[in-house]
Amino acid sequence: MNDEKAYQEWLEHVENVRQLIPHDPEYVCQELFGLTPTDNQVEIIKATFKYRQVNAVTCHKVGKDLSSAAITYLWLFHWGAPAKVVTTANNIAQVKDILWDEIRSLWKKAEEKGFAFGPEPSQLKWDIGPNHLAVGMSPDTNRDGTFQGFNSLHTLVILDEADGIPAPIWEGAKGMTSNEGSCLLALGNPVDPESYFCDEVTSEIGHTIRISAYDTPNFRYFGITEEDIIDGSWEKKVMGQPMPFPFLIAPQYAADKAKKTSDGGINSTSYLARVKAVWPKNSEHALFPGDLLQAAFDRWNSTITLKDILTNESTTIGQDVAGKGKDGAVQAMAACLNYQIYKKAKNQRQKDIESDLRQLCLLTKASHVVIDEVGIGTALAESMEDHPPPGTIVHRVGGARKSFYPERFFNLRSELYWKFRELLFEGKIALKPNKELKHQMSKIKYQELKEDMMIKVQPKADYKKENKGQSPDEMDALMLTMMPLLEGDRPGFAFVEPTSRETFKPMNPYDVGFGDVDEYF
Repeated sequence: MNDEKAYQEWLEHVENVRQLIPHDPEYVCQELFGLTPTDNQVEIIKATFKYRQVNAVTCHKVGKDLSSAAITYLWLFHWGAPAKVVTTANNIAQVKDILWDEIRSLWKKAEEKGFAFGPEPSQLKWDIGPNHLAVGMSPDTNRDGTFQGFNSLHTLVILDEADGIPAPIWEGAKGMTSNEGSCLLALGNPVDPESYFCDEVTSEIGHTIRISAYDTPNFRYFGITEEDIIDGSWEKKVMGQPMPFPFLIAPQYAADKAKKTSDGGINSTSYLARVKAVWPKNSEHALFPGDLLQAAFDRWNSTITLKDILTNESTTIGQDVAGKGKDGAVQAMAACLNYQIYKKAKNQRQKDIESDLRQLCLLTKASHVVIDEVGIGTALAESMEDHPPPGTIVHRVGGARKSFYPERFFNLRSELYWKFRELLFEGKIALKPNKELKHQMSKIKYQELKEDMMIKVQPKADYKKENKGQSPDEMDALMLTMMPLLEGDRPGFAFVEPTSRETFKPMNPYDVGFGDVDEYF
C-alpha cells in the first residue's frame, strides 16, 4: 500500500514538473538534470514556450548549446505527443558532435534522477513514440529547406549558429512553425550583417534576446563593465580569482579583443560580434567590406565616355573563360582607375570568345589582357599569346599558381583579390554598378591561416557550394585586371608600354562589330 502511494505521489510530482516547464525552468532543470541554468538560459527557455519565433543573439561562450539541448528535452516532455523537434546548424559537426552530444548527456542525467523518458537518443534521432520525436539534420542534405514529414501540432525548429544558415532552410523552418503552438528558435553570434538572421532581427520579426558578454554570469559576478575592460581596471576587480562559471565567456577574452588594435579594438568586427553581440557593419571574414564596396559603386563617374577609354593608354582587360553550363565567359575592364564588367556570355564557342576578346582589345587599345588559363582557357591563352593584338601584352594566369609573395599569400588568386581589396581601402577606384558583381563581392570571404598569418581567399569551389552553385564569374574577371599591378605596372599611373604601341594606329571602334559601343562606358 505504501509503495503504491509513493508511486502515485511520484507520478503527481512528474506531472507537476512537466506543467512547470514554461513557468519555472530553473526549478525544472534542477529536478530533471541536477543543473542550475543561468539567467540567460532561463530567459531563452521561457521565450521558446511563449513566442512563435525567438532570436537569441549572443556573444561567444554563453552556453547556447546546453540551452538548445535542454529545450529539446523540455519541449517533448512538456507537450507529449504530437510534438516534434528538428535541429540543424551551419555544419553537421555542430549538429552531431556538439548539440546532440549535449542532448544525450541530459537524457542520461534525467534517467539517473528517475525521470525515464523514452529510449536513449541515438546519434541524430530521439524516437519516443508515434508523432513524438527529435531529429538532427545536416544543412547539406536540407539546403532546399523542405523538412519533409516533420509537421506537427507542436513543432520546434532549432537553428543553431543561425547566422550561417542559408535562406531556404530559414524559409522551410518558418513554414513548418507557422501554426499556433509551434516555435522557431534561432541562436548564434552576429557575425554576418548580410545574413538572413540579421535581416530577421533588424526587421523586428519574432522576439529577440540579445546577450552580450556584459550580461553573462562571470562579468556580472565581478561587476565588470565595458569601461573596466577598456581601461584595464577589470583585473583589480577579479584579483586573480577563478571564474565562478569556468565554461562561459571570461573577461580576459573581451580584454584581448579590445586590445587588439590591429583589428580595430573595440570597433573590430570580432569584438562587436563575439563580445557585444551586435552585428558589425561588415562581416568578420568579408574580403570586401560592404560600406567600402558601396562607396566604390557610388564613386562611379557616369560621364565617362568612349573617348576617355580610347585616349587612356593603360587599359587592362580580364577574361574569365567558361564552357557550357551555368558559368559564363566574362570580360572585365580597368581604365582610368574605373573598373567595370564589360560583357558576359554563356555557352559561347571558343573561337567566338577569342573573336570578342580581340575586338575589345582593338576597340580599347588595351595595353594588357589577362586570361584565366585554367581548363578550357588554356587554348585561348596560347592563341592570344602566340598572336597578341597590336600593342597588347598578354598575361596567362592560373589562380592556384604560386603567389609573387608566397610567405604572405596562399596562392596567386589570393594575391590578386587582396590587391583589389587594398585599392578599395584606399578609396581611389570606382566600380560601374552591376548587381551580380556586387552580390558576388559581398559574399566572398578570406581567412588568415593561424600558423603563419598567410592570407587565403575562399576557393571558387567553396564559394559555389555556399551560394547555390552560382559561379563568381564577374568577380573573377575583375580580379584578373590586378595582374599588371602585381608585376609592377599600375593602371592609370606608370604602365610599361610595349614597343609595338608606337606603330599602332587606333581604328574606328564602330567598325569592329560592337554596335552601339557607347552604352558600355
